[in-house]
Amino acid sequence: MTGLAYTGSKRIIWSFLSALYVLVFLSCTAGNCLAGMQRELDESERTTKTIQLNVVSSAIVLTWGVLQWDYFQQSPKAESEEWFGRNTDDGGADKLGHMYITYALTHLWDHLYRNLGSSPEGAARMGALSSLGVTGLMELGDSFSNYGFSYEDMLMNLAGSALGYLM
Repeated sequence: MTGLAYTGSKRIIWSFLSALYVLVFLSCTAGNCLAGMQRELDESERTTKTIQLNVVSSAIVLTWGVLQWDYFQQSPKAESEEWFGRNTDDGGADKLGHMYITYALTHLWDHLYRNLGSSPEGAARMGALSSLGVTGLMELGDSFSNYGFSYEDMLMNLAGSALGYLM
């Protein structure tokens, strides 16, 4: 059974990918439902759906964090993980993962917001903010776990969100 045990970096990566899979699955399911709507949403309905999407996404992240990443098990802490040096756990691959996931989530939310009837510019802006918000919430949750808040991870989340918005 030791082959199935994940520790350290592998646990973080697999937990993160599992949480992302759940988030993408639920978001795409919601997107398919939204795409099938026959009428145009008014501004208040669009605002309500936007808030619901972000609250559900945040709840999924926090629930997964409590169950898999031991969120809220200790006092908050922040630490430097370094960037791409030899002495880092994964040689910095984790940083690229943060950037890519936030970039991909920016496009996912952009698609969902367009299905809600947002303008292309508004959908891109809200997609970037939503992805940064959720990945920032993950990093904040990490501060209450053994992992700790990483400034480098948060900066890469910001870079991924900005890149997703610009693309």
